[in-house]
Order: sequence, then structure tokens, then C-alpha cells
Amino acid sequence: MNSKSLVIILCILASVLVVWQLVLPVYDKITAINQEIGQAQKKVKKLEELEAKLKELAQVYKDKEPSISKLYKIMPNSKDVPEILNRFEALSFQSGVILNSLDFAEAEEGKKAARTAPASDQEGAVSAGGTLPAGQEEETPVKTLTLGFKISGTYDAFRGFLDNLENCVRLADVQKISFAFSGEGGDLADFNITANVYYR
Repeated sequence: MNSKSLVIILCILASVLVVWQLVLPVYDKITAINQEIGQAQKKVKKLEELEAKLKELAQVYKDKEPSISKLYKIMPNSKDVPEILNRFEALSFQSGVILNSLDFAEAEEGKKAARTAPASDQEGAVSAGGTLPAGQEEETPVKTLTLGFKISGTYDAFRGFLDNLENCVRLADVQKISFAFSGEGGDLADFNITANVYYR
């Protein structure tokens, strides 16, 4: 083997050594970086999808906001007695009747509803229908405020008051009505009304 061939072989070996020592680690780093970039791109894509879903949910909430706002007015988070007073005074004025008095009687706080226990071999078991064991009660989320109010006016005005009450934003469930005519000719009457309003 002449010296020229030996030099060529040595150059080839040196090139292989350079590739092994320098190029391959760089290639491995580039491969790892590309993998990280791929994972980052997947995360970015998921974040973009999540952002799109959040925007969609925000739009749905915006579209439903009037209904949600109305629901809160129908059944607010508190008794809101001042609002009830103002509303009934406005309804009375609008209907042409006189609001003589308005009393409040709150139902027992955290009203509970008992359920019949199912037949079961295991003590304390709950059936698929959602019934509770004997002696246990479930607290209902809706609370009741009973209103007792007296108004005076003509029968037609009273009917108008009931119509306005029915169309009132806040839910009012009339439970009892009694009346007695008064005044000359019996055209005026005193009405006693018991109604329930609800809150959460």
C-alpha cells in the first residue's frame, strides 16, 4: 500500500470520526428539537381548539344571558323584601287598587321533604329511583316566602291586579283569596290574598 492510499484511508477515517463525534450529536439534538417542536405544535393546536370552544361557550352564554337574567328575576338568590314591596305598590297603582297592608311569613328555613325508604336488605341503601332511607330527609333548594296582603278596590280593578300579578316577572303563586263588599252600592270590596313567592 503506497503512501497516497494510506492518506486517503486516513482521511476517510478522520471524516467518519468527525461525523461520529460532531455531526451525529448535532443531528440527535436537531431530531430532539424537532420532536419538541412537534409536541409544542400539538399543544398549541389543543389550546387553539380550547380557545375556540371557550369563545363558542361565551357566545352561547351571551345569547342565553337575557333568559338567565329573567330566571334570576323570577327566582332570585334572596328574599329581596324591598323589591317585593316596591313591585306590589307599583302593581296596585297600575291596577287602580289600594294596597292596605302587606305581611311576610317565611317558611321554615331549608324546608325539607321526606321520602319513603325502599325495601332493601342493606340498611341505609338507596334505590335507583333516588329515594332516601327511612328517617332521612332531603333539603330542597327552593325556599318559600308567604305573603299576606290586603287591597281595596272594585272587582274589575281586582281582576286587573291579578292579571298584572300573573304577568309579573317574579313568580307569585296565589294560594287563597277572600273578599267582602263595602261602600254604598257594594261596588267596592276588601280583598285578602295569600300568595307564595320563591327564592334560592
